[in-house]
Amino acid sequence: MLNLALAAAFVVQAEPKPIDAFRSNLSNVHADIDFECTYYYGGWGASRIVEQLRKFEEVAGPVESPAYKFEGRWGYDGTTEHYVLRPNGGRLAEPDSRDGPLPSCELISDGALAAYHYLRADASLLYVDPRGTTFPLVGPLTWCMGNRFDMDLASRHAGADVQRVKASWGGRPTEVEIYEKTSGDFRLRDEVWYDPSIGHLPRFIRGMAYGVGNGESNASVREVYVTDARACAAGGFAPTEWYSHMYHVDNFTSAYPSYDHTTKLSPSDGGTLVRFHTLAFTDRTTPVRLEHLEAIDEIVAPGGWIDLKSAPSPMTLAELRSKLGAKTKAPKQRPPVANIDVLELNEFTAGSRSWTPMIYVIGGLAAAILLIGLAVARRRSTARQS
Repeated sequence: MLNLALAAAFVVQAEPKPIDAFRSNLSNVHADIDFECTYYYGGWGASRIVEQLRKFEEVAGPVESPAYKFEGRWGYDGTTEHYVLRPNGGRLAEPDSRDGPLPSCELISDGALAAYHYLRADASLLYVDPRGTTFPLVGPLTWCMGNRFDMDLASRHAGADVQRVKASWGGRPTEVEIYEKTSGDFRLRDEVWYDPSIGHLPRFIRGMAYGVGNGESNASVREVYVTDARACAAGGFAPTEWYSHMYHVDNFTSAYPSYDHTTKLSPSDGGTLVRFHTLAFTDRTTPVRLEHLEAIDEIVAPGGWIDLKSAPSPMTLAELRSKLGAKTKAPKQRPPVANIDVLELNEFTAGSRSWTPMIYVIGGLAAAILLIGLAVARRRSTARQS
């Protein structure tokens, strides 16, 4: 009997977690998605949109024109992602400007190594770094953060307490993971509602950070609603439409003393709404690769620089690793970076300190840069109207 009990306990412990099922689904995604991404803030009626999302109704988009529009392509071959992002208008967009929530860029990453460059005529450097980027991205599974959802969750909640519960989302049975961790003066919390009917993709995510022990209890909140998904020929599901709503809640701990994952929050500001919408979905049968390298003449890697005699041909991440050799790793004493375009390195890094503390802990540097950039743009828009 004891042996049977131990065997049963082992089976329970070995049962896949929702995040494991999500990763298993992702390994079967072989697809290319062309998309548009639009940013709204200010007078677009956040409460109406969010209420429609919470009721699982079809969302009637904001009546005003977006502040920024981007077009992009995301490709995945089961192990490696490829992103291409380009600005495509918006009422605050200015031709050839570096202002805005996202850079014009191309990136390839397998989670262990990333390579990226800016898509500008004056940008000739290809950066290679195992740490990824210092700017936010958007894609089917990258929600205005510097990394894909599961990578971002792992980096932000290493060592966190995880609670798992069953719940219903819009009449669908879901499996919820709740991550909590204290980081300095802030409490971090992420609630992920996985839907088994679409490959354990998240249907809803709420991430928040709020002050503890320092007299500051305001919360920064990011909610993501995945409203549509599609399976590729290889069997894996990928989101084809989502909304991200970022906002603040004043006096969170006193306003919601009995808060749990089922609580509906009332934003204290309009926040920022981002919509991701798929334009085309095609199956992929080949590895993804960097495609737009015409202007590249140098590669900046952890182990040093590589001068190129001519622009490289499109290449996969494996081909780039082969070209770099030992330079994919940093030496014990890294050489001084003397020739890097300083403006390029520091793109999307300026902003107001008032946004910084909460957003750094809720979503890392990338989210801080995103919301700082939007705050600056809002002030610029207000100044133009006055």
